[in-house]
Order: sequence, then C-alpha cells, then structure tokens
Amino acid sequence: MDIVFIYVLVPDLLQHYTSGVLYNMFLESKKTSLYGLLIFVLLFETCICEGTDLITTGQTLSGNETISSANGTFELGFFTPGKSRNYYIGIWYKNSANKTVVWVANRNHPVSNPYNSELKLFPNGNLALLNESRIQIWSSNSTAEKDNSSLAILFDNGNFMTRDTQDSSNIIWQSFDYPTDNWLPGGGKVGYNKIKKEKIYLTPWKNAENPAPSIFSLEVEPNGTSHNLFYNRTIQYWSTGDWTGKSFVLVPEIDRNPLISNLQYITNVNESKFTYDIGIPKVLTRFMIDTTGQLKQFIFRDGQWISYWTRPDQCEVLKYCGAFGICNQLKAPFCTCLKEYEPKVSKNWALGDHTDGCIRPSFRCGVGKGKDKFYSIKNMRFSFQDAGDSHSLDVESDKECKSACLSDCSCTGYVFNGGKCVVWNGEVYNLQELASDDSRGSVFHVRITKSGSDRKTSVWIVVGAIGGSFILLGMVAMVILQLRKQKVGRYNGAEGDLTLFKYKDISKSTKDFSEKLGEGGFGTVFRGTLPNSRDIAVKRLKNLKQGEKQFRTEVSTIGQIQHINLVRLQGFCIEGEAITAKADVFSYGNLLFEIISGRRNRDLLDDGDYFPALVAEKLSKGEDVLNMLDQKLEGDADSSEVTRACKVACWCIQDDEKNRPAMGLVLQILEGISEVGIPPIPRFLQGFIGDNKFQTIVYQHQTFDTTTYNS
Repeated sequence: MDIVFIYVLVPDLLQHYTSGVLYNMFLESKKTSLYGLLIFVLLFETCICEGTDLITTGQTLSGNETISSANGTFELGFFTPGKSRNYYIGIWYKNSANKTVVWVANRNHPVSNPYNSELKLFPNGNLALLNESRIQIWSSNSTAEKDNSSLAILFDNGNFMTRDTQDSSNIIWQSFDYPTDNWLPGGGKVGYNKIKKEKIYLTPWKNAENPAPSIFSLEVEPNGTSHNLFYNRTIQYWSTGDWTGKSFVLVPEIDRNPLISNLQYITNVNESKFTYDIGIPKVLTRFMIDTTGQLKQFIFRDGQWISYWTRPDQCEVLKYCGAFGICNQLKAPFCTCLKEYEPKVSKNWALGDHTDGCIRPSFRCGVGKGKDKFYSIKNMRFSFQDAGDSHSLDVESDKECKSACLSDCSCTGYVFNGGKCVVWNGEVYNLQELASDDSRGSVFHVRITKSGSDRKTSVWIVVGAIGGSFILLGMVAMVILQLRKQKVGRYNGAEGDLTLFKYKDISKSTKDFSEKLGEGGFGTVFRGTLPNSRDIAVKRLKNLKQGEKQFRTEVSTIGQIQHINLVRLQGFCIEGEAITAKADVFSYGNLLFEIISGRRNRDLLDDGDYFPALVAEKLSKGEDVLNMLDQKLEGDADSSEVTRACKVACWCIQDDEKNRPAMGLVLQILEGISEVGIPPIPRFLQGFIGDNKFQTIVYQHQTFDTTTYNS
C-alpha cells in the first residue's frame, strides 16, 4: 500500500521535491515486490512540464521541450541558428521576435537530432548533454556533495544554475561562470576566477549560423581592471583603460549611460569581476562581443534589439577582413578583396565572418620585366607591425622599390612613401581604405598578373567604357541644356523668391567677378545682372571653412531687413562638399518639422506662417503644440511625444552648432530617456515671427560660396 500511496502523490510532489526524495521513500518501504518495482520504474520516466523553470535529478530535456524563468524573460532548450541544420542547447530571450541567444552549452559539438538527444541532470549533480548515440558531448563537469541532492534552475537574470536542494546558497555550477558572447545585467560577469586560475571572458560566434568561438575575445587582465579586446587571445587591439571607481579611463561616457546602473568591480578570495544592473526598470539591455570583433551594447525597443553603443570602429578591429582583405569604414560591406583575389570561404563572408580573408585562385609568378605588374590603390592605411610579413628595403626611388618586388616571386605588394620602401612577402593584413581627403593614406601596389588575355580583355573594356561614356555625356549634356533653358525662361525675379544659382551662372552674371563694389571682413561684393536685366549685388565669401557660419549670419541679418530702399536677399549658390560635423543634425531637425506638420517646410501654412518659426514661438511662450500636428492625424497622438519632437527639432536647428544635440542624445530625448529644456528661437527664424514674415523661403544647409542680393 505504501507504493500506491506514493504513486497518487507524485503530481504534487514533483513540484517541490526531487526524484531522489521519492526514491528514498521507496527504499524505506517495508513491502517491496516486483509489481511495486515496476510501478516505480514507470513512475520516474519523468519529462519536463511546460512552464517549469527547473530540471530535477533524473529528468531529461529533449526535442522541443523547454524550461522558462519564473517571469518568462528567458527560455532554455534546443535551438538551431539561422539556416543551419545543427542543434545546440542554449538560453534566449523568450519574447524576442528573433530568437536572441545569450548562452550556448555545446558551442563546438552540435547535435543533428534534438529528439534523440537529451540534456540530463545526473544523480551526482553533473549536468550533461548526450547525443543521438548517448555519447556525452558536453557537461558542466560538476559534482554535488551527495547523490540525489541537486536541481538545475533557470533564473530571471538568464543564469542557469545547479544547486543543492536543501541549501540554495550551495551553488554546484552556474552558466554565469562560463559566459559565451553576452554579458548580462543582474549578475552576469567578466573577470578572473582565482580558485581555478582562469579568466571569465567572452568570445563571439564565428558567424550567424555557427556559435563556435571566433578568433576575437573580451577579457579582463588577472591583475588589472581594464576590459581588453584580443585577437587570438594574444594581440590586444582595443582597451577601456583602467577602472577609476566610476568609469574607465578611455571610456568615460560609461558613467553617464542611463541604461545601466551599479557598474562595479568586486574582488574577493574567490574571484575578481565586473557586474552591472539595468538602469531603467523594464528596459532590457545587454553587452556582447559581436562577430565583428566589436564590443556592443543593445537596447530592446519595439520588439527588437537596437545597437546603442559600439567600440571600436570596425576597421580598427585587428585582421577583421583577413589576409589580402581591404576594410572601408565608409562602405557596406566593410570588407572587399584585393584585385585578382576572392573570399577564401564565400559562405562565411556571406554570414558576416571575413577573418578567413582572401585568396588568389591561380597565380604564376613571372620574374622579370614585363611579366607581372602592379595595381595601385590610393588612400590606404595600415600598421606595419600587424600588416603581415613586411620589411624595409634600402632603395631611393619608387622604381627601385617596384623592381625589387618584381624580382622576388614571394613579394605580393609594396609601398614607397616618404623615401621609405616596404615590401610584403606572403600575406597582407589590416589594409584600410580611407576617404579621398584623408592625409594619412598612402598608395599600396598589389602584384597582379599580366597576360595576353588580360590585355585583350582590357582593350575591349576600354573601348566599351569610352563609347558608353560618350553616349552618356551626350545625354547628360542635352538634359542640362534643356533644364537650363527651362530655368532661364521660367525665372521672373518675383519679390520674395529665393533662388538657387549655379556658380557659373553667377560668374557670367558678374562678368567673372570683374566689377568690384566693395569689400568686408567676410567677403567681397561685386556688381551683376540677371537674365531679366535686374541689377544685383553678389557677395563672395572668403573663408570656405567658415562659410556655413557666415552664410547663416548673412541670412539672419539681411533676412530681417524689410525696407524698400535697402537690399533684399534674392538667392545663393552652394557649390564648393565641406559640411560641418553637425550638418546632419540640422538637416534632421528640418526633416522632423516636416514629419510633424505633414508638409514641406517651404510650404507656408494657411495663415501665411512659416511652420518652424511658429513652433519655436509657441514653445518659447509655453503654449501647447499638439495643434501643430499633421491635420490628417486628427490630433490622435500623445501630447508629450509631440512636445518632445518639437523641442528636438528646434534644438537641432540652433544657429551655433555647439548648441545642437548629438544624434545619440536626440534618440534618448525622443524615447523619453533624457529630458531637454525650452530651446531659444534661432536668429534666422526671428525674421518670420510677428510682423517680419517672409512670403516664401528656401533654405539649404550646406557650405555657401556666394550670396546674391537684389539691389
């Protein structure tokens, strides 16, 4: 009867006790029989109950069975990454649309059939994964103090732990001691285990379909406090600098990060570690080392993870593009191969892993004059220390440097810069292509073949290119002439119009700036005549570096003058690419105004008001701006969100670019993470308020070369 009694109570007992407790109860029974033993064996073929957060001794997890943390944030089970056919045991955010995995057990040893594989907690406290052949391919390698006294539980912070059933403080093993690529808040750690004398560090996935460790890692030195990124765990390529108690020397902004709190360094006899907590309740965030070799922070917004902070820049990651690869921070994808080279493993490149680099499919060295040649790539930057097998030669000219490389079949390229000749024998790494105006660049000459077929192909390419160019140029010329005729015929110089002039038209109107009227601190004024015979004064700015500031000064000053006997702003010319650091912020502000109003800024409101000026005026008076919203929305919007958007737009178009917020701060303000005060009314908008309204306005935020006034 004792056996039957236990059988009846099992559904409730399993919620609170391990199978070991029931097993002991069975052993203590005085009446045992073959029939009772059979019932007991059948009874403990246990499975994972849906919604549970733990695995008890003897239980297994297979197929699509999972366990979830108590509050439902995390889930553990088998998963397959991307289009891969391999399966892994992992932990992921349960409610994320795309399964965001934060920890993987069997990174190097996947299984092919999760239904015939199982994660099992053994009586001795060891948590192990058995494959289809019941071979152990991963385990926690842990042992409890006594058999049948442990359980495994998934916590709300993402930590998966085996611990004693009677003493919850007796931790047998935990995943936070063995992180993969994510550093989670609320207990996740990076640091050093003093007992085992090993680092607690992060390594990224090899690519989006393979969670095996990549060549990069994030580590904390055993006797230091800086977080360092390493290549192959030996060569450091980025560091946070030492911990100051509040932030890091080279990453001081971490102290002002609103998404995290309680970032602290803890050291005791067992370990030294860094931990942090979530800064804003219910706003999920995490740090991870990405497959790109960068340390990133993400924030969970609108059902997806958004990158919030990244270090270092992509092309600063050591050997990110591999051998014979070129990294360009300004293009996507970042990595390309040198001429005549191709990705070594195309599939990995398609998945974002470029570390295998590039290879040349076939190359027969032709030593001697005319056998091989070089393809020159401008604006290249590289570190001689880590760029591959390079060495300097004592030569005096580029010709000698080139000849020395051609005479050696192992030479793959050379650089001659500032009287210094450097040649590469074998693989070349860390080539970075810079912007055309970046003075740090040099010309890199890569060795390529020179064959008859190449020359023949080149001839046809040149012929085709020249022919196509003539056709294209002819078409472009016809279009330009037609547009010019239309523009000249359409122009009538109406009062209040602002016209965008071409530089050559201004030059023609002023007879190549020949008749000088006067000169000021910012520029020289010339007489000119428009096609409709209207006389104009053209001011040509002197200092292009200060062009934007000067132009805004001219607009704000001349724009506010409304008198029949004084000059009126007629138009401007914008030819002549430098854009200031926060030009994009200004442009974003104007775009935000148009999003709010549902119309172009150049289109006046029904009562003749200029929308940005009206918003700025209302904010300065503390008036409600909800009625400024696009009429098609019929007021269906949150008033505080509209106010935040209006404030951001006004701050973005401030006269002094120092007063414009960075785009990162703009994002925080719009999301309600940061607050912002009432913005002052920009000077160039003051002419549109009250009795000083223009009839129309066209304003382009660029660097201005000339400004035209109606005289």
